[in-house]
Amino acid sequence: GRLETLRAEHARNKKSLKSDLRRTSAFVKRLRSVPAFGDAAVLRGLLGDIETLNLSRYVEEVSDALSSCTSSCRVGDVEGMSRIIASMHERYDSFLPSLLPELYAVLERAAANNAAENDARHRRVAMRTLVQLVLTGVLHGDERQDLKVLLKVVGEACGSAPAPDKKSN
Repeated sequence: GRLETLRAEHARNKKSLKSDLRRTSAFVKRLRSVPAFGDAAVLRGLLGDIETLNLSRYVEEVSDALSSCTSSCRVGDVEGMSRIIASMHERYDSFLPSLLPELYAVLERAAANNAAENDARHRRVAMRTLVQLVLTGVLHGDERQDLKVLLKVVGEACGSAPAPDKKSN
């Protein structure tokens, strides 16, 4: 489909991408310290870097940076953050499997703490990011199995009891 075409095109153009340590490290550092993903100029710069840099060796670092951003981002930054996630996912097949467990861990950790306002904000940003990824079609197919965690958290937030697991015979 479309995703395979985008990844094949990226693989063909990989040699023309910049992969020097200084630029890629600066990108990851900038990603960790972004004040607001909602700022159009900042978002354009980050998306431009994703297009021009070869980040294949930095996929885990980028996913760590994005998951840690959920603690400092506002809900208004979710759309921009989702665009960055989608752009990385289009280019690197190992990106989403690296990021999703970290986002789900935020939800589960925040649910276990169940107290501080910062934890609630952190959880809201992670939840909205995951929902945005579903709505934009980034999460589909095999990744939907992981959505059980998201559905459980949404159910808890609504005050409904979790549905009992069906046992397969």
